[in-house]
Amino acid sequence: MHRLVLPSALVTLLLVPASASALTVSKAQLSGGELRVEGSNAARGIFITAESSTSNAGSRSDLNGAFKIQATGFRAPDCTIVVSDRQTPTATVKLSGCTPDPAAVNPPPPAPAPTGACVINPGAPATFTVGVNSVYNFTTTGCDTSSGPVQWTVIAGRIPTGMSGPNFQGQTAGNLIGTPTTAGTYTFTAQVTDSLGSTDAETVTITVVAAQSQAQGLAISNASALPAGRRGKAYNVALTATGGTPGYTWTVLSGALPAGLRLTGDTIAGTPTTRATSRFTMRVTDANGATADRAFSISVD
Repeated sequence: MHRLVLPSALVTLLLVPASASALTVSKAQLSGGELRVEGSNAARGIFITAESSTSNAGSRSDLNGAFKIQATGFRAPDCTIVVSDRQTPTATVKLSGCTPDPAAVNPPPPAPAPTGACVINPGAPATFTVGVNSVYNFTTTGCDTSSGPVQWTVIAGRIPTGMSGPNFQGQTAGNLIGTPTTAGTYTFTAQVTDSLGSTDAETVTITVVAAQSQAQGLAISNASALPAGRRGKAYNVALTATGGTPGYTWTVLSGALPAGLRLTGDTIAGTPTTRATSRFTMRVTDANGATADRAFSISVD
């Protein structure tokens, strides 16, 4: 049995030519903290890693490129791992036998108020692209570092699949790093703790878009903030796209529409039943299979 624990700040994914063969995962299971991953087509004799947003494990592939990774005490809050040999394209897979942590897959609750002078400086939403190495930075003000750097953790929601952190940067800052592998909208709450035990939390939204969206010339025209709705009142909004080859189909890629609304063709319609702000990502596919994604929100009063 092999167990790898890597400093999160050192975990990076290397971009490789699109022509490289991708490794294949034939088995991926997580039950009671026991991880089992098997696959083939990896680079030969290379250390293969399986990474969730909170854990790392790995083992070396054999001379045929086959590999088996086993670990105990492994956690994957969203039941997703990224398997990589750092040479061929990565594989993002769902773990069988795994139950998602509700705190990771549900929208995070409002961030708790600071308990002292240490506060996180508000950060803007970010948009990253699948397959592009990315960084999101956190900074703080008023934090005590007499016993060492501030400590970071995610207390709700989930960070983009393929990224790791929060990692500490210097004494008072932090970041997320890595190469996003899955398009969608990711909302999470990061918490900082200083040497005095003071804490603060900040909720951040990162949108990951598919790499082919701009290359194919296909785009979604609607603004990211769709018209607001009112509980108990009929709602209807049409989605529009430009470019590509007409013959568009629409799907909800991630997140969820407001309760009471549904997607029919190119229209979101229905009668909202709950006051809330819902965030989701739509995908449009044209007649030739090209796709474009956009993150949206609908507020229901």
